Amino acid sequence: MPAPARLTNPDFRLLFEAAPDPYLALAPDLTVVAASDAYLRATGAERAQLLGRRLPDLFHGGREGGFGRALCASLERALASGRADTLEVEEYGLGAPHRAWAAPLRLVNLPIHGAEDEIVYLLHRVEPPTPDAFLAGLAHDLRNPLAPIVNSLHIARLPNVSETQREELRALTERQVQQLTRLVDDLLDVSRLESGKVVLERERLDLAELVRAAARPLSARLAARDLRLTLALPERSLWTLADRGRLTQAVANLLENACACTGPGGEIAVALTAGVAGDGEAVLTVRDTGVGIPPELLPRIFEPFRQGDAAAAGAAGLGLGLALVKSLVEMHGGSVAAASAGPGQGATFTLRLPLAPQRETATSRPFAGRGERGTGEPHRILIVEDNVDAAESLRLFLDLTGHEVVVAHDGPAGVARAHDCQPEVVLCDIGLPGEMDGYAVARVLRSDPELSFIRLIALTGYGQAEDRRLASEAGFDLHLTKPTDPEALLRVLASFF
Repeated sequence: MPAPARLTNPDFRLLFEAAPDPYLALAPDLTVVAASDAYLRATGAERAQLLGRRLPDLFHGGREGGFGRALCASLERALASGRADTLEVEEYGLGAPHRAWAAPLRLVNLPIHGAEDEIVYLLHRVEPPTPDAFLAGLAHDLRNPLAPIVNSLHIARLPNVSETQREELRALTERQVQQLTRLVDDLLDVSRLESGKVVLERERLDLAELVRAAARPLSARLAARDLRLTLALPERSLWTLADRGRLTQAVANLLENACACTGPGGEIAVALTAGVAGDGEAVLTVRDTGVGIPPELLPRIFEPFRQGDAAAAGAAGLGLGLALVKSLVEMHGGSVAAASAGPGQGATFTLRLPLAPQRETATSRPFAGRGERGTGEPHRILIVEDNVDAAESLRLFLDLTGHEVVVAHDGPAGVARAHDCQPEVVLCDIGLPGEMDGYAVARVLRSDPELSFIRLIALTGYGQAEDRRLASEAGFDLHLTKPTDPEALLRVLASFF
């Protein structure tokens, strides 16, 4: 007995439509007879656009397209065997203007049998990636940098390690810590961008200077991988109005991507121009001789969790760097595009940004890159931090750079030490134990006339815009997010005095 064009039992139809997962009910001829609300929300389709049409015809290319052929084969296997058939796909999207899932998915086609064991319906379900799968990938990428860090700690304890070897271990550990920091920052930034919590703090800056600063931290990695980087930057300044930190992050991510995708002995060429005369934009190109981009991946290269051949080549990362580039550049009113002749042919990324009006007398605040040591006189510094290892390592660094440092591990002790030693600067964590957190410490110090001169810096793992606002309201002069580059901290201290 053939299945009806629609589910006729109103109660069952309403129950099916209210299902929490993305489902379609198909007749044996693959005609859609019912759709769950979850399926409609996920695809952006209207129920009337689906009912009565054969499922393979809803996709780009129809049943003759690559996706349509694979889907038809899976549905036919389910009809022939009478058992569920699964299909792994990289994306699932109906024809424009509907939305598409942009992550690896599993399609389950399950036959529903009638009273005489005949197949009356096919249940078509779309299963998004499970949290366990994502967490497994995240754990893998976090453990990769941790392994050499743990090895370095054990090696450093050996009695026959030379000072040269210790220096190599320190450099190795620093690189891996930077990798861990990038992974965590990328995860947090994707969440902030998707929720609209990233606020740009624009200033007038020179793009050529910013590109130099973004490239500077890569020198050790380039040397380790035997990569050649060339910068073709204009002699005159190209001014734009941008958030220095965020735009530097976008450019650095493009450069990091080129490093990850280019094998030993390869080349990376960076060029910055003013674009076509009169169009008012700057054009930055990053070209590499690396693994290239397959044609089928090119349209989706800026989607989150897309790594392409970089992952196959062993590059660490969650596939978030290019997604962040696109979001950050578009927030600045610009655009980014990718081009590649295919696997093994390298890739070119082109970033376009609007230029600000030129001013002959304009100057830009100097941007000190990583590794340029700040200067200044020694100062009395109080660290208020409940993490003993974090406090001790920071104390040791500041002590070795000439400062006089004292430490407290909770709020009341911090206030007491501030009265005792009269510090010029207080570095205070926010999430302190007990009833006095970092905000309370700042308010107490600001309310005391004898201590109101102190420079207060929040040094914390809380890094969202709301956290910076709360720190400012409590009386902090500056909010720095952990882990803070110690060299950058020295420059901050030098700027205070």
